Amino acid sequence: MKKTKFHLLFTILMMAVISVSLTSCGDDNNTIIDEPDPYTNTDPTPAELKQMLIGTWLLNNSDGNYEAYVFRADGTGEVYDIKNNNVSESCSMNYTFDTSKMKISINLVKSSTITINVKQLTNTTLVDTNDWNYVKVNGWEPPIDDSANEAFKQKLIGTWVYTYNKDGKLNFQSVYIFKEDNTGIYYEVEYDKNNITSSTFTYSVDASTNSITTIKNTINSPITKKLNDFEADGYLKFGDWHWLYYRNDNWQVPTFDDGDEYAYVDLGLPSGTLWATMNVGASSPEEYGDFFAWGEVIPRNYFSADDYKWCSGWDTETQSLYGITKYCTSSFYGTIDNRLELEPEDDAATVNWGEKWRMPSIDQIKELINGCTSSWTTVNGVNGRLFISKYNGVSLFFPAAGYRQYWKTYEAGTSASYWSRTLSVNNSCADDMYIDSNEISTGLGSYREIGQSVRAVRMR
Repeated sequence: MKKTKFHLLFTILMMAVISVSLTSCGDDNNTIIDEPDPYTNTDPTPAELKQMLIGTWLLNNSDGNYEAYVFRADGTGEVYDIKNNNVSESCSMNYTFDTSKMKISINLVKSSTITINVKQLTNTTLVDTNDWNYVKVNGWEPPIDDSANEAFKQKLIGTWVYTYNKDGKLNFQSVYIFKEDNTGIYYEVEYDKNNITSSTFTYSVDASTNSITTIKNTINSPITKKLNDFEADGYLKFGDWHWLYYRNDNWQVPTFDDGDEYAYVDLGLPSGTLWATMNVGASSPEEYGDFFAWGEVIPRNYFSADDYKWCSGWDTETQSLYGITKYCTSSFYGTIDNRLELEPEDDAATVNWGEKWRMPSIDQIKELINGCTSSWTTVNGVNGRLFISKYNGVSLFFPAAGYRQYWKTYEAGTSASYWSRTLSVNNSCADDMYIDSNEISTGLGSYREIGQSVRAVRMR
C-alpha cells in the first residue's frame, strides 16, 4: 500500500511539473507577452459623437410608412413623416446634441420640440432609451409624390389647336400635340400663304404651379407657360398669351391644293419630306401601280438585263451587270461617271408626275422608317405595311406589290420593294426599301434591271 501511494504521489507531482513547463513556453528569454485588455475604454469623443449623428436617420421603415430625420453639421435639418412612400408632412428644424447627457433636442420651426434620449450611437445605428432603432441611410432623398403631375399630364395628352379667322376665312392655326412619352410636335399653319412650319419638342408639367415647360428642338431653351384655364375635354389658355386652345384630337396636318393632282401626306418628318399616298401608276393607296427598272421612266411588263437601258447585259461569271453606261463609280462595271443619284430625266416620279416629285433618296426612306411605327395589315383586301408617324400620328400605306422579272410577277401580296433614287456601292444594284410581314430593310438593294414599285416624294 505504501509503495502504491508513493508512486501515485510521484505521478501527480510530475504532471504538475510538466504542466508548469508547458504553460511557461515563450520566447528564448521566457518573456511573457501582455495581451491587450478587451475592456479598455474606447468610447468616442464628443466631437466624434456629433460627427456620427450627421446624416439621415430612418425610424420604423416598413410598408412605406416611416419618419426621417436629417441632421446637418451646422445644426439644421428637416423632419419628414412618410406615408405610403409619399411625404405627408415635413418641417425644418434646429437641433443641439448634449453629448454629456446623450440627449438630442430638436426644435421644429413650425411647432414643438422633440427630444431623443440616446442609449446607443454608432455610425449606422441610433437606439433611444425606448429601444426605438434609427438606421442611417446614405444618399436618402424625400420621395416625390408625382401623382398630381401625372394626372395633369394625362389631361394634357392630345392635340390642342388655336384658330384665327380673318374676313370670315381660316387664316392661321397654332397646334400643340402632346404625347405620352413627354415629347410633342408644334405646328404653325398659314393658310393664306399655303405654308406650314413645324418643330418637335420635349415637355414637363408642374401641377403645383399649373404650368407647362416646353423645349423646342429648334430653340433648345425652355419656355414655361402658366395656364389660366385648363379643361381636359375643352380648352386651355396660357397666362402670357391671349390665345385660347381647344382640344381637337381629330386635327390632321393640312395639305394645300397647289394644282397638283397627286395626293400626299405630311408625317411631320424633320426634313420636310412629304410622301405620296399611292404608287406611281396607281389610282388609290392600295393599288400596286406600275413597275419600273431603276433609271427608266417608262413602265413595262418584261424586265431583263438584256433589255435594260443603262448596260450591255448580264455577266454570268461575275453575276453582275456589265458595260454600264450611266450611274457608275467603278470600271469593273462599266464607264465611270460618278453619278450617285438619278437625274430628273431618269427619275420615274419626276417624268410621270412632274418636277415637284422625286423618287426618295435612301436617307429619306430611312427617315420614314425611323420616324414611324409600322405594322403588316390589310386595306380593302390588299396586304401591305402601314406606317404611322411618331410625330403627328398621320398614316401611310404601302401595298405588297411584289416585283417583276422577265414576264412574271413574284411575291405579290407577300412582299414589295420600293426603289430609291440612290445608287448602291455594288453598281449593278440600287438602294431600295423591302417590306414583308416580318421586316423592313434597306441594306441589300436590288438589281437595277428588275421591275419594282415607285413611291414619290416632294418637299414641304
